[in-house]
Amino acid sequence: MSRTTASIMRINKELDKISGLDGIVADMVEQKEHEIKKMVECILKNYANASVFDYFGKGKDV
Repeated sequence: MSRTTASIMRINKELDKISGLDGIVADMVEQKEHEIKKMVECILKNYANASVFDYFGKGKDV
């Protein structure tokens, strides 16, 4: 299992603890949702090939 997958699983486990809450909690989670979407877009655009062997995913020559 990749470190990324393990981290996502841990995050989901934590979020399950607050599932169903509303009010300020919903506002806080929605804000993070926007940040996460932007982060994922950046990763897919710039680092989709990153690995343990190619940290930035730019190929051997970079």
